[in-house]
Amino acid sequence: MTRRKSVRIKAGDIFDIPAPDGRKGYGQVILSKTLQYIVVFEELYATPPDINELLMSEIFLVGWTSDALFFHGRWKVIANRAPISERVPFPWYKVNVRGERYIHDFNGEGYRPATDEDWELLEFKSSRSPIGYQKALLAHHELGGWESDYDELKAAHVWRRVMNVEDQQRCS
Repeated sequence: MTRRKSVRIKAGDIFDIPAPDGRKGYGQVILSKTLQYIVVFEELYATPPDINELLMSEIFLVGWTSDALFFHGRWKVIANRAPISERVPFPWYKVNVRGERYIHDFNGEGYRPATDEDWELLEFKSSRSPIGYQKALLAHHELGGWESDYDELKAAHVWRRVMNVEDQQRCS
C-alpha cells in the first residue's frame, strides 16, 4: 500500500475543480489554518484560463472547508498568487456564551452582545466539505441538481453577513 504524500495548502493557492464533462472550475485559498477559507469562481473552463484574468472573475461560492479533496488529489493546486482578499466577504458570526447571545467578527477577536436583528441575520460559524462546493458549482452549470443548502455558500449570501464599521467599533 502506497502512502500519499502530505499536501500543505497555503493562502493564495489556486486550485482546479474537475467537472464530469472535462471542463474545470477554479478556486483560491484565501486563508489556510486548520480549515481553509476559499472562494470558488463562477465559470467552468474547457482550457486553463489566464491566472490574472481568473482572479478578476466573478466569485460564486465562499466559505470554510477542509483539505480532503486536496489530500486525495481531486483538487490540484496549479499556482499561487496573493489572495484576492479585498474582493472576498469576511462575515460576522453569532455565538452562544453561557446562554447569552453574542456576535463576533470573522477573526473571533471582537465580541458584543447580539441584537435581535443581529441574531436573525447572522449564522453560526461552520464549514462545509469540499465536495459540497464542488457539487454546488456543478449544479450551477446544470451538471447536477441544486440543493437548497448550496444557497448558504453563495458569495451574495455571505456578503449580507459582513458588518459595517460602526458595528466593528462597538465590539470590545
